Amino acid sequence: MQAADPFCTNIQCLFNRGVTLGCTANQYCPAQFVRRDQMAAFLNRLADNLFPLTCAPGQVMTLARRIALAELIAAKVLAIER
Repeated sequence: MQAADPFCTNIQCLFNRGVTLGCTANQYCPAQFVRRDQMAAFLNRLADNLFPLTCAPGQVMTLARRIALAELIAAKVLAIER
């Protein structure tokens, strides 16, 4: 990925947060297809960035709950402070 690519900053941000890992240790390979299992892992890492696995002592937030919360935030029904 070249720095001049219009999506380079977005991809670098996702890489820095561990959401996207690339196809090798030093390549992103944006033209390659993504399998369903890879997309599931990608979405799970994204959810982990938005909502930690534990939301209160002893309470675990499921992936389905994290996705539902992410949908509410995307629809601007909920807001989170960073």
